[in-house]
Amino acid sequence: MANKSKDEVLRDAREAKRLLEDADLQRFLDELEREIFASFLQVEAGDAAELAKIHGRQSGIEAIRRKLRSLVDNGIVENRSAK
Repeated sequence: MANKSKDEVLRDAREAKRLLEDADLQRFLDELEREIFASFLQVEAGDAAELAKIHGRQSGIEAIRRKLRSLVDNGIVENRSAK
């Protein structure tokens, strides 16, 4: 990954904050997590392949949220370092 300019970091932070505050996006992600949990409850005992698939889906949702928070945090750090 190439280093981003200050403007790029701040733009990404603004957009990530907007997405984190977007009620529809959060509702969709919450809905996906509920669907994933429902799938987990229906898995047959010992079905490691299906559990791995479900875990992968949940990890993807968590990764999206983690990345957005990270982008916001990077913008905060960039703002503080500029002062």
